[in-house]
Amino acid sequence: VQNKQGEEIDEEAALNENDSRWVILRHMHIADASQRIHDDLKAFTQDNRAADVARGEEVDLSSLADALRAMPQYKDLMRKYSLHVDLTKKCMAKYDTNHLEALSTLEQNMACGEDSDGKTIKTSLASISEALRIPGLRMEDRLRLVMLALITQEGIKEADVEKLIADGALNQHREALANLPCLNVPLDRPSAAAARSSFFSFAKSRSKRRSTDVSYELARYRPRIQEVMTDAIEGRLDP
Repeated sequence: VQNKQGEEIDEEAALNENDSRWVILRHMHIADASQRIHDDLKAFTQDNRAADVARGEEVDLSSLADALRAMPQYKDLMRKYSLHVDLTKKCMAKYDTNHLEALSTLEQNMACGEDSDGKTIKTSLASISEALRIPGLRMEDRLRLVMLALITQEGIKEADVEKLIADGALNQHREALANLPCLNVPLDRPSAAAARSSFFSFAKSRSKRRSTDVSYELARYRPRIQEVMTDAIEGRLDP
């Protein structure tokens, strides 16, 4: 984290149930978490007497006494806010350096079979190959992208698969790709009708309902278990 002089210093902190900020933020979308931290920090500094003193504002003796009593709690909470601000910045830095926006857009389109406007699309192998050649792309991201293409895209021929493996420099991971049938992903596809794995066909069949309740374009795909649990809670499951 940064100290008051703007210097980077190491600070140990435990992210657990004792950190009230962590309990609130840990399951949030990063955009929601960043906004929540900003709003909470703004409200805290506006309402806290110790914040007035920390900013160098003039206060009367009564307010000064209140500020001094609140100072230990103020410093502790500011340290925690600073920690979470720094964590969100690091998360966004990883998002940028790992090219996750480009990858996520491509993956969401493949998994859902439609773009963010609900228009049915078929992702081209050219766009997948282009993504695989992004400089510095991590091996696990390249492997996941090829696996997702094999799972979702119809009519991929053996020559196409070889090109994707070459573009992704994934020759040493052929065994992982060859084991996809263990997850009910057919690699030997006699027809277009049999091409799509049951992995994502469920998502496409529910896309009309999902298109109205998704806050972020890069979080459109919903796991099947989430849909089943939502239906169970709302009483939509068949008897």
